[in-house]
Amino acid sequence: MEMKMLYTAVFAILLTGLIAGVGVLLLDKTAIAVKTETTVVNESITIAAGTVTLANDDVLSISTVANSTGNGTRDAAITLNEQINWTTAGVITVGGDMGNGVYNITYAYDKDSAATTAMAAGRDATADVPEDWLALIVLIVVMAIILTMVLSSFANPRS
Repeated sequence: MEMKMLYTAVFAILLTGLIAGVGVLLLDKTAIAVKTETTVVNESITIAAGTVTLANDDVLSISTVANSTGNGTRDAAITLNEQINWTTAGVITVGGDMGNGVYNITYAYDKDSAATTAMAAGRDATADVPEDWLALIVLIVVMAIILTMVLSSFANPRS
């Protein structure tokens, strides 16, 4: 086997990997872009053991937290980012004087659309390729190179 053929095989593998990587990255970034910002008003949450998970993830901001007897106005004793800490995953942790119980919360989050779900499924389906298939593809190419070298040595006997 000549070096020109080996160069072409390696280049083809690298080019295919590059195109697949750009495609997966495009799916991921486009899926994030088609989410719509939505506000949830007065979702009832029950804080137990100082933590609770909201019904939605991708939380952007929390505007009010009121005790369950409040009429949607902010309880003066509750301070965001001091007594209440939250993550984008929708996990809320409380501390300070704020105790366990039922509260109403108003927050904004990025809502998934049908397009977001479909693109995320495509991204997740292709994520297994490097882990499961890449080693097999490289092994097949290496075996093909070795087989070509062996067969070409028998085809051109040296005198």
